[in-house]
Amino acid sequence: MRRIPYLALLVCIGFILAACAARSTERESMVYYPTAHVYVLEHYPGVYYHESYLGTYYRAGGEGWEKSGRPMGPWRPISSHRLPPGLRRKADESDDD
Repeated sequence: MRRIPYLALLVCIGFILAACAARSTERESMVYYPTAHVYVLEHYPGVYYHESYLGTYYRAGGEGWEKSGRPMGPWRPISSHRLPPGLRRKADESDDD
């Protein structure tokens, strides 16, 4: 009977370690974009990552900008005023074109 709680604990630790490993692998495929102070994802073109905004991903959508907690979505519309400052400047520059 005492093995079940230990087994559950080991399973939970395994999931946590797997999530950490996936997160670090994800980071390796990012390149820092210094003018916007965001990371550009190599495997997701047009997707940006900003650490200090709760680890949020951003992309330009059909009618504006979108954000997500994961690089593959789900995506929610967001006002360009709520983008990280460097990415907001990039958005403003592209609006001027």
